[in-house]
Amino acid sequence: VPIVYAPGQFAFLRFEAEGIDSEAHPYSFSNANNGPYARFTVKALGDDTAALQNLECGTKAFLEGPYGDFSYRNLSNRKQVWIAGGVGITPFLSMARSLAGSNKYDIRFLYGTESLEDAVFLGEFLDITRHLPDNFNTKVVSKDIEGFVTLDLLKESLGNLGDFDYMICGPQVMMRMLEEQLLSAGVQPRQIHIEAFSM
Repeated sequence: VPIVYAPGQFAFLRFEAEGIDSEAHPYSFSNANNGPYARFTVKALGDDTAALQNLECGTKAFLEGPYGDFSYRNLSNRKQVWIAGGVGITPFLSMARSLAGSNKYDIRFLYGTESLEDAVFLGEFLDITRHLPDNFNTKVVSKDIEGFVTLDLLKESLGNLGDFDYMICGPQVMMRMLEEQLLSAGVQPRQIHIEAFSM
């Protein structure tokens, strides 16, 4: 049975393979729900995720879900700022890929990375920007060049912060810092959406 999910949602995924943790872990879908496959993007951050690189074709995978409501489609405001840091890029891959042909949105995407070399999906986001130049804008914020995504950078890029809803996914400290900064600048709590893999 094909799994049906909204762009931005996640599922619990486990594998039946020797040397692979048999416990299910949450991963965001990284493709739009427009084909016969579900795609996940996993960064090797520890022993469990590193072991996934050894999976062979034909390995049994078990999916449970989808879960979560972190999707641009759930927001009434069409003016949105998407902020990704590190592995928080994955739900935005799914969301951006689902925008094909859409002219209903004004989305500013900020891709926070350690370095430009770490921006492995930059080409895909720039391609989406080329196809939707009036609706999707991509900006890379590289720690080794500009530092982090901050309130000052948002003010410089956006103008009136209150015009937008904010979708943020990344390291906990990044999400907490940006939420505090946006609230202190007068952005309403209802305008800030954090992905913490809640079910």
